[in-house]
Amino acid sequence: MTRIASTFALAAVLTIAFATCRHFQYDAHPLYEGEVLPAAEVAKLSGPIAKVDGVDVSHMGSLFALLPGCHIVELPTQLGEGTSSGAWSVNIGHVSYALAMKAGRLYVIDTELQAGSSASTGNASVGGVKVTATERDADGKAIAKLSRVHNKRDIESCRAADASLHVPSTKTQGRDASIAPRDPPPAAAQTSAIDGGAQP
Repeated sequence: MTRIASTFALAAVLTIAFATCRHFQYDAHPLYEGEVLPAAEVAKLSGPIAKVDGVDVSHMGSLFALLPGCHIVELPTQLGEGTSSGAWSVNIGHVSYALAMKAGRLYVIDTELQAGSSASTGNASVGGVKVTATERDADGKAIAKLSRVHNKRDIESCRAADASLHVPSTKTQGRDASIAPRDPPPAAAQTSAIDGGAQP
């Protein structure tokens, strides 16, 4: 039974990995309004996604295109699959990510099956699911591992950093007002910028 369970788990992992690789080639479902933007101008999100920014996207597939910025990604509480080899279902609880997405990057959420049977229901022996999130470049190379949300501060930090990058772009004296002045007033100079400070 152990050998059968291990074989099934390995096959499932390879299937998920193959599906993830193919996501680089598929068209992503846009989660923004207006015309479809070039791949270099959007971020892509791949995985078993339930909600993005509070909107149910579970029926829209597993590959999405989003505008750069902070996005709150929620996974379904129940993961499962039914194949000719068996069926399984695992409750992973509430798992979410606060992702500061960048244009041209792919954010992949992977699920890896664990051997065993204590944490799953069905006729396939699955001990649980390990969930990981990775940021990848346009070539698919992993850049960073991403942590899930642990408390409200994680979400607040992501949104605050995003807000600091979206200053109204009105023109003032021939210069873009979103660019900080070279000689800021003393009060402004004492404030600490979020996420490493404003860029010159």
